[in-house]
Amino acid sequence: MRMTRTALLLMLAAPAALAGQPDACAAYQMDVSAEVDLFQEQALEVPAGDRAETAPQIEAGRLYQVKLRPQRGLTYPVTAARREPDAAQSGGMVRVFIAEAGRYRVSVDQPSWVDAIHEGRPLESLDFRSSRECSGPTKIVTFHVPAGAELLLQFIDVDRPSLRLAVTPVPPEVW
Repeated sequence: MRMTRTALLLMLAAPAALAGQPDACAAYQMDVSAEVDLFQEQALEVPAGDRAETAPQIEAGRLYQVKLRPQRGLTYPVTAARREPDAAQSGGMVRVFIAEAGRYRVSVDQPSWVDAIHEGRPLESLDFRSSRECSGPTKIVTFHVPAGAELLLQFIDVDRPSLRLAVTPVPPEVW
C-alpha cells in the first residue's frame, strides 16, 4: 500500500513539476505560438535586395530564409537616427504587402537592426523583444501597419550571411 501511495504522489507531482519548468520562449512574455510554429516549418529561400528597387516580394504568414548581402554594397533608403551600418556585416531588404491595418510582428532568428519603411519613412516600433533561448525567433519587433501598406523591411548589421524571417499579425488579446 505504501508503494502505491508513493507512486500515486509521484504521478500527481510530475505534471506540476513539468509545468513549473521555464519555457524557452516565455521570456517574450506574450503569445508567440504562431511565430514558434512558423519557425518549425521549411523556409522558402529568397535573396535579399541590395536596394529598395531590387527587394523581393514576400508574403506575411510564411517563413523565409533570406540570403543577405555584404553591407558595403547596399543602399538603404532610410537608416533613421542610428549610426552608419557596419560595412563588415551583412544586410538586405525585402518587401511585404499588408492588406489589413493592424499590429504586425517582424520575427528573425539573428541579432540585427530591423526597420519597416512605409512610403519612404520608417514606422515607429511599438515593441521589441528578444530571447536567445527560444527555438523559434530570437528577436521580434512589432509595428502598427496601415491598410494596403507596401512595407520595405531592412535588416542591418547581421553578423551572418542569412536569417530566417516571418511577418505575422499580432494575435487578438484574450481577456
